[in-house]
Order: sequence, then structure tokens, then C-alpha cells
Amino acid sequence: MHLSVRLPKVMPDQIQPPTCCPSRAGKKKCKGRYFKLHQVVCRKPLRDTKFEEVICHRYRCLKCHGSFRAYPSGVSNDHLSQRLQALSVLLYILGLSYQGVADLLGSLEHPISKGTAFNNVQAAGARVQQLRNARVKELAGKVKVLSADFTHVKCKGKDALVAVATAALSGEPLCFEILEAEAAYRVEQWLKDLARVLGAEILVTDELITVADHLGLQHQICRAHVNRNVHDLVAVLGTKALEHPDPVPWELSNLTIDQFLEDLDTVEWIIKSMPAHGKLNCKHSPHATKVRHHPVSVSARRCGIACAC
Repeated sequence: MHLSVRLPKVMPDQIQPPTCCPSRAGKKKCKGRYFKLHQVVCRKPLRDTKFEEVICHRYRCLKCHGSFRAYPSGVSNDHLSQRLQALSVLLYILGLSYQGVADLLGSLEHPISKGTAFNNVQAAGARVQQLRNARVKELAGKVKVLSADFTHVKCKGKDALVAVATAALSGEPLCFEILEAEAAYRVEQWLKDLARVLGAEILVTDELITVADHLGLQHQICRAHVNRNVHDLVAVLGTKALEHPDPVPWELSNLTIDQFLEDLDTVEWIIKSMPAHGKLNCKHSPHATKVRHHPVSVSARRCGIACAC
């Protein structure tokens, strides 16, 4: 596994002026857009891997007259820097428990409690969900081919279904959801809502063809499972032809076992070589002559495999 890690940087000299007032008057935000610099030097103690203190600016809103701080890049009103928060989340994702995260950072002289580690992970998860929902709204009506994959996991001793949706043509992850393992209606409702927002017309899954029919979507098996299914079928038919050959049907009476195995090899090559756009270039293939003259042989059709190139 190869990981590329980019932690937020703390830049004490980069303080962005505010663009919208964060103050609240009751339940409503002020949303003022005009401010006056109220205090230039406002020191903030900080727990970070490098800095112990940063300088903030204090601004006053000309609409509600409330004052608030503007922090440097990588710093918020939290006592931990965004860099240290992200590091604690990364350690948890890599497999450490909350207590393990606290112990490791404590040994590096950046102590936090396991409760703080838990809060950082939960906040990061909520933020990821917000960003993902915003991205799905941006792609509304633009994803015609939706791919969905499911896997079963144990969560607190109970079986849960992890559902992942991606844009099949670009491979971009779109949505991640944990569903009830036995509730098929939840899976259908989840796919229905997602397909409606994205404007999907084709659903790519390993199964769930009935769900696709109910949603009015075309159904397609994913490429990896097509390759795997064809490989398994070719292996079974090849083994059966060699070890337990049945009487040769009349339509294959002029076909030897070696020719049949060669046809199976050709079919497997065609499926594995098919690019994502579906157009196969046979010019430089060791099977080129066969494929050009016999796109799908009689024996291949009897295997239940059809492919044109």
C-alpha cells in the first residue's frame, strides 16, 4: 500500500481578512461584509508540532458591532492546530486506537487525550460528508453511468452493509454509506436517491439487476467480474473437455479438442483485451488472424460467451 500524506500547514504570517461576519444575533447570523481592524496584536497559545504561539487579528463588524478574531492559515479557534488535528486523524485511520493515538502523540511531546482524538475523527468524518454531498450536487445530471459496490462488515458485533458509489466512467468516488445488512429496501432507496440526483441511466453492479429494473435503469456487470467469470468458465470448460469429454454434438463434429481449447483461449483473450471504450484492436495480437476471420466461433457461442470486435 502506498500512501501520499499531506498535512495542513501552519503559516503564522498569512492572516486572511474576513469576508462574512460569523457573529449571531439570536438564531440568525449577522452576515455583515464590512469590517474594521480592531486589534493588530492578539496572541493565541497554540498546540502544534512546531509553533507554541501565533498572532491573530481582531476585527469589528460595522453592521452588528461585534468583534471576532481572524486566525493565520492552519489555525482556528481550537487550541490544537489543524496540522495536529489531522495527524491524530491519520494515526487513527492507520489502525491505532484512540488511546494509541494519545499515547503516540504524548511520546512525541504533543499530548492530547483520547477524547480529543475521538472528537477530531468525528469532526473530520462530518467534514468529509459535507464535502462529498457538495460534490454530488455539483455533478447533478452529469453522471450517466453509476457504479455501486457492496461489502459486509461487522460493526459492534452486528452485520452491516458498506455501500460505495462511484462515477463509472471517471472512477471518482461519490458516496459512502453504511446500510442495514438485511434491509434490501434501504439499498434500493439509497440507489434511487443517488441516481435521481446524478441523472444516472446505467447502473453497474455485480448483482442487483432487479433493483435496476425497479429504478428504470439499464444494468451492467462490472468489468472485473466479467473478466473473472469468463476466466472461471473457460477453466471449467477446458478441464471438462480434457478430463471428461462428452460426445461431440453434430454442429461441432468437425472440431477437435485442441481446436476447442484454442477457441476458449481466443475468447478469454478477447474479453481481457477489451479496453474501457469497448473497441478492440486486433492488429498486433497473436490471435489476430483467428479473430479477424472468426470473431466468435461456434464453440465459443456454445460456451454462452458472445463478443464482437
